[in-house]
Amino acid sequence: MKPGKIPGNPKKPRIPKCPICNKPLPYDLRGHNPPSYFPFCSERCKLVDLHKWLSEEYTVSSPIQPPEDEDKSPA
Repeated sequence: MKPGKIPGNPKKPRIPKCPICNKPLPYDLRGHNPPSYFPFCSERCKLVDLHKWLSEEYTVSSPIQPPEDEDKSPA
């Protein structure tokens, strides 16, 4: 096996997809100047994502806190 090659890894590079519409991105990510709407495929998908944040469809959850034991009393 050649060094650096992962078994079962396809030879074809993985094409990133838009997180909103799931279409392949229409530009080359190896370029030094990605479009202003990166990581989306278009300005429209970027605005759809912004609307979801502003309408509170997306939320950032707080970390899960362990329950406090009522049995323990301070010493």
